[in-house]
Amino acid sequence: YWERKHKDILSIPSIHVMGDKDPFLHKSRLLAQCSEPSSATVMQFNMGHHFPVPPADTQRLANRIIALHENYQRELGVEQTEPLEIAKVQEQVQVAEISVQA
Repeated sequence: YWERKHKDILSIPSIHVMGDKDPFLHKSRLLAQCSEPSSATVMQFNMGHHFPVPPADTQRLANRIIALHENYQRELGVEQTEPLEIAKVQEQVQVAEISVQA
C-alpha cells in the first residue's frame, strides 16, 4: 500500500516532519518520496509520531515554514504584502500539536 506505485510526483514545495522514534517512520519516508527532491524538505526530530514540542524544534520548523513560503512566493512572482511572523507560525504549529494530542 505504501510502496510507490505511481509515477506521479508532487512538484509543489512541501515539508515532511518526521520523528526518529515514530513507528511509522518508514511510511513517512515513502510519503516524502512522492515529492520532487528539489521541492521537498525533510525535517527529522528526536520524537515519536507528533509535532515537535521543544521550543528550539518548534522554532526550527517555524523558520523553515516561513522560508518555504517566502521562496515559493518569489518563484511565483507574487509580491508579499505582509511578512509571516514567526510568532504566528509557532502559534499554528502549537495549535496543530494540541489537536494531534487530543
